[in-house]
Amino acid sequence: MISSILHKLKAYSVFSRNILLSAFDRSLFPYKLTFAITGKCNLRCRTCYVWKKKSLHELSFEEIDKFFTINNYFNWIDLTGGEIFLRKDLLDITKSIKKNVKNLVMLHYPTNGFLTEKIIQTTEQIASMDFHNLVLTVSIDGNEEVHNTIRNKENSFKRCIDTYRELKKNKHIKVYIGCTLSPFNIDHFKTFYRELRDYLPDLAYSDIHLNIYHYSENLYSNEKLEVDKKRIIDIIEDFIKKKGFLFINPIVLLEYVYLKNIKRYFSNNRFPFKCRAGEISCFIDPQGNVYPCSGYNVLMGSLRKDNYDLLTILHHEENITLTRNIKRGKCPHCWTPCEAYQNILSNLFIRRKSNEVH
Repeated sequence: MISSILHKLKAYSVFSRNILLSAFDRSLFPYKLTFAITGKCNLRCRTCYVWKKKSLHELSFEEIDKFFTINNYFNWIDLTGGEIFLRKDLLDITKSIKKNVKNLVMLHYPTNGFLTEKIIQTTEQIASMDFHNLVLTVSIDGNEEVHNTIRNKENSFKRCIDTYRELKKNKHIKVYIGCTLSPFNIDHFKTFYRELRDYLPDLAYSDIHLNIYHYSENLYSNEKLEVDKKRIIDIIEDFIKKKGFLFINPIVLLEYVYLKNIKRYFSNNRFPFKCRAGEISCFIDPQGNVYPCSGYNVLMGSLRKDNYDLLTILHHEENITLTRNIKRGKCPHCWTPCEAYQNILSNLFIRRKSNEVH
């Protein structure tokens, strides 16, 4: 018990140090990793076209295990896809993370919720490994009709509800409903919470996380769609009022700052803070290709070509130049939780300033 507490304190201490170093451009390595471990998906969503791509030559478990053995310095890992529960070795991958990444504070992964039994069984096994923070997001886009239409799958909504309900029974997991505001659902969002409570009577606003639709060539391969910015801002502001945001944990604080800055982002379509993508965080696709983030389709390198050593890739001269340009605002600009949260943290100790080209 005591050793577990000490280990947790050490992990949080290292995480805090890395946040502080990043605030003063002294990052030693990326502390946040977004890792798409598969491109396979069992749904055909209108907001994401991962399913349209043939996901060939994905990293094997042996390759992923080697990666985490060499690169064991992360404090925060997001496993994404595709649908990660389609990987038969997902449990082995999380075991590798647990074994190698000693100062991990948070492991997060999203799911479309369709494979209810497998999701519950695998997640319970992962939870038994005693991660400090195991966080899951079950994606629900609207009421039953809206959700099933967006996901192009009958019974998708009911599967999501069943998955969420069962996951909530496990006290060792933090489970949220994730909703992406897009042209496909904003007309129906006002009644979303009330309709969900017909199925989940104990649901609170604090159980729902919102984000906004983005185009991503290297992750979603989706369409560039125009969103009704004013309506989304109205939805967000109303959601903030209803949610209340008692700042009882860092996740809540990060979400609040993220939502409050959507209006600022929409005003000029620019990242509201200095972005540190490719430096304090990065994105790796299922084939081991490394990118600054999930929204910037500039290849930094390949794990397979650099013996799975991420720092070797990030420290290539051209990639150092790339990250400097990103800090100056020379990038596509996005405002997704996957990229925003760590940058909010890295800007805690410096004067807030819009990302501008110098």
